[in-house]
Amino acid sequence: HKNDRKRKAANLMILVDQFEEFFTNPENFYNEAPSQDSQIVVNLILETARIAIKKNIPVYVVCTMRSDYIGQCSVFRGLPEYIGFSQFFVPRLKRKDLKQVIEEPAILSGNRISQRLVERLVFDIAEGVDQLPILQHALNQVWHAANNVRLPASVGSDGNDKVGQGNEEMDLIHYAMVGGMPAGELPDEQIPRFQQWFDELPPLQQKHFQETGLNKVIEIHASGLYENAWEYYNEKHPQHPITQHEAKRIIALTFSCLTKIDNSRAVRNRMSLDEITGIINSPTITPEVVSEVLSIYREEGNSFVRPFKTADPATHNITGDTVLDITHESLIRNWIKLNTWANKEFEYYSTYLDFKKQLYRWKNSGKKSGFMLPIGPLTYFENWYNNCKPNKAWIKRYAEIQEDQAKANSDAEAELGDVREFIKRSAKKVAVTRAFMKYGAKRIATTAAIVIMLVLIGFYWYDADQKQNSRVIKKIRKESSALMKSKEVGYDIKAFPLLIEERYETGYMMKYLSGLDEKARLSMSVETYGQILQFDKHDKRKIKFELINLLQTDYKGLLATKPDYPYLMTELNKITSLLAYDNYYNPTDDGEKMLRYFVDEGYALADRFFSNKELFKSGLSSEINYAIQQWLTFGSVTNEKINSLLSHISPLEEGREQSIFNLYYPKGSYETIGDGRNDFNGGYQTLASLYAASGNTDKVLQCFDL
Repeated sequence: HKNDRKRKAANLMILVDQFEEFFTNPENFYNEAPSQDSQIVVNLILETARIAIKKNIPVYVVCTMRSDYIGQCSVFRGLPEYIGFSQFFVPRLKRKDLKQVIEEPAILSGNRISQRLVERLVFDIAEGVDQLPILQHALNQVWHAANNVRLPASVGSDGNDKVGQGNEEMDLIHYAMVGGMPAGELPDEQIPRFQQWFDELPPLQQKHFQETGLNKVIEIHASGLYENAWEYYNEKHPQHPITQHEAKRIIALTFSCLTKIDNSRAVRNRMSLDEITGIINSPTITPEVVSEVLSIYREEGNSFVRPFKTADPATHNITGDTVLDITHESLIRNWIKLNTWANKEFEYYSTYLDFKKQLYRWKNSGKKSGFMLPIGPLTYFENWYNNCKPNKAWIKRYAEIQEDQAKANSDAEAELGDVREFIKRSAKKVAVTRAFMKYGAKRIATTAAIVIMLVLIGFYWYDADQKQNSRVIKKIRKESSALMKSKEVGYDIKAFPLLIEERYETGYMMKYLSGLDEKARLSMSVETYGQILQFDKHDKRKIKFELINLLQTDYKGLLATKPDYPYLMTELNKITSLLAYDNYYNPTDDGEKMLRYFVDEGYALADRFFSNKELFKSGLSSEINYAIQQWLTFGSVTNEKINSLLSHISPLEEGREQSIFNLYYPKGSYETIGDGRNDFNGGYQTLASLYAASGNTDKVLQCFDL
């Protein structure tokens, strides 16, 4: 009877909408692990469901989420079990369901929609995850066109002028006005009316209608606001106007901040107004200016950015602490400009992660000159720095989340200083080589780079005749030859004159390399291969492939005779990185085969290190980790090989001693990767990767727990 009384009580449904944001927001999910707060929230949800089921209480918990995030729910203890017996996939809507979705909201709200518009919308709906958001936005825009826009006069069938007075039946003409269909497909009686309306639009706005369709309604709407935002702002603030360029920059950077790429998926990314203003980083652009420029995207009828503006005046102004958010991810995928901005920002971020690895190696070495960037990577990262223009706020965006904001700001400022110092000092180190490359041998007699190169090689001029290009080239080639014989000059420096000499004497490079011992030849070949790719990432010359084959031959030779395993591991990682880069831009079966050979060799070396304690060398853990990751990405991966590594090293295997693991991955030793510093020299991250590749999810979770 007690349970009967409970069942007669009012039902309570707790709806957790868009649950996937537990994984897309860094305050909830960071470094592939949930935050304490998010775990508490999930625990409360699960405990509520457990009590309701156990005591037969009419309380129901519904979590809605995108199906492609279901796998990530395993990071929350207890959640996969509940999902397993209660999940429900929303079925695909059929034609009659789509018609109901379109017609009934209009009927219930007292509006009218023509049957031909309903049929056209059902016909235009495409496949894909954005099917319903696109339809919703189009219907909203059609409603505004039919009710809020005074249409230009047109001539009716009775010969009298007719003017749209609002509250019209939603029809094909309104669909065409928002870009859903071309004017040529309208009924004959509606074409003159549409054309008159279209002719009154500004030319720039007319361009948006060059390509129409249901999936273009969002694009046309958002792009129109993008073009007109500066006028919208200046009408409200005539005393402090801004340029169209400034308004567009504010919008572009704001939407870049409010989006991110998560596992190849474009998702929303909430940020405060102050954080966005900091990334924009302009003295004249205050949070108030940013707020007013973005206001057009918050207006009723636009509603692209939250919080929305409503009839309540209190919602019109936002403060620096206000958190902004894009309304729906469909905007990211269907507004071409925003999609471009998001991918560009992700490219900047990915490059930044690569740069930080180099930066931290340099810092951890005590800022030694040997760890500075060679000219190829330096040029690449300089381009990133000049295009991205990172500032303190941008660095902080991608830093590890900290409660102490003062310390977070201080750390971001310090890191920005390190970035600038690293690039500046690296550029200074290669100034001479860069000057030589910039001006080239044929112009060297007529440029200031001559002086720098002459000081470097001890070459002096005595008379005007010697300044002729042919004589300069001859003497420089002679001095370059002497330079390449010097043991004081690194292989990265020698690679440049070697390539230059190859230009003047075909076959010189292979002839020179054949005169070196195997170890020196391997190192020199690696540096030369890298420089070839820096000069031209699409290089397909025969000399490049000869160099790759030489790398394989020398590696096999060094491996067969008293091998220096630490040296081979380091050089091997350089080779696999270059081959992966080369194969990305020049994909071939032979290139893929060669890459697979070298990453498989990296696996073999890692297995050899782990099976023989006598091969241990301090500081080698990061190289081994990298070799394993390269093998898992490009190699011939089998469970047998994975289990071989795990049997040597994993402390999670039953009966396995931890001596090898503790030797390479002692607690308190940190490997710096990306935004974080992994304890145990990244050992448990490497184990997690191996277990994930073998499909052992339980062990993966154990690794992250440790």
